[in-house]
Amino acid sequence: MIEFDSLKLSGFRNFDDEILEFVPGTNIILGQNGHGKSNLLEALYLVCTGKSFRTSFIKELIGFNKTGFLVEASVKKQNIHHKIKIELYPHKKKLQINNTSYSHLHPLMGFLPVVIITPEMKKIIDGGPLERRKFIDFLASQLSKPYFESITRYHKALKQRNAALKFKQPSSMWEQLMAKEWIFIDSFRNKLIARLEKLSNDHLLKYPHLEAEIKLQYTRSTKDNTSLASEDAICKFYQMQKAQDLHAGTTLYGPHREDVTIILNGSKAELTASEGQKKMLVVALCLASYNLLQESLGLEPLLLIDDYDAHFDGIRKNWITSELKEMKQAFLTSPLDELTGQQGTFYIEKGKFIQTMEGHII
Repeated sequence: MIEFDSLKLSGFRNFDDEILEFVPGTNIILGQNGHGKSNLLEALYLVCTGKSFRTSFIKELIGFNKTGFLVEASVKKQNIHHKIKIELYPHKKKLQINNTSYSHLHPLMGFLPVVIITPEMKKIIDGGPLERRKFIDFLASQLSKPYFESITRYHKALKQRNAALKFKQPSSMWEQLMAKEWIFIDSFRNKLIARLEKLSNDHLLKYPHLEAEIKLQYTRSTKDNTSLASEDAICKFYQMQKAQDLHAGTTLYGPHREDVTIILNGSKAELTASEGQKKMLVVALCLASYNLLQESLGLEPLLLIDDYDAHFDGIRKNWITSELKEMKQAFLTSPLDELTGQQGTFYIEKGKFIQTMEGHII
């Protein structure tokens, strides 16, 4: 079980100095657009992953006219209390987990498993391969520290090979490193995707009137899958493709170019799914991710839902409501006041939070 007790924010996005205390179950953040609802979820996500779900540049999390930010959380993980503190100031990036300090944020990945649903995640269905790879790699990195380390090593070696190609330098050393990681990454992704497909369909079957069946197919960038079953075969492949890569100025094949084809009722979802079906598929994939993390790690992840009303209406609203009842803690944002009426409700206005008691704003 992952449960946030409190969160302190200083200089983070549009928050000056805020201390929030949360409750078990569902915590609801209400307010008009642009006042900071998503910023709160971003801070929780940062504590869980060391990353933002909105930007690749952590410096962008520093508030306007601020020199840096502080995020400090009190969290229970399997009933053990942890203190997590993240500071970013000029010439200083520091993570502290209990009494241990780090100069980078990598130790957070997988420490507090989290699943997030945002409106932008529709790109998993109708966006390019990068969006689907990011989704799979993030889930895999939370499930397995060896995977997180492997995909990190692969991308570092890829960067070095691309530099070698650019300056027409030898690249075999980087190809050997990439080949080793390629085999591990492919094997892990294949197993993960098969399990994700099964769990996604389990959720869709709960609502037969949706009439939806999902299939996930891992698609390699290369045409001949069988020839790349060993490190030697991959290294030979890189040498065979080197002239083509030199012409393109980049590495054209490998795990950084693979895709996951999402098929709904026998057709590619990106081509045939309606907007409502795309939302449905995103929710099914995210709930399946939640189940996969729970069964693999033996603890319930945190669930974050940004802009609740953008994802759920009618049947889908009943769907998520029943799921939320089973979760130890979740956070969702909405511009609508119809979700008031329980403890754990917050109202935000211009970066200031007011916690409500029994649904009434103080």
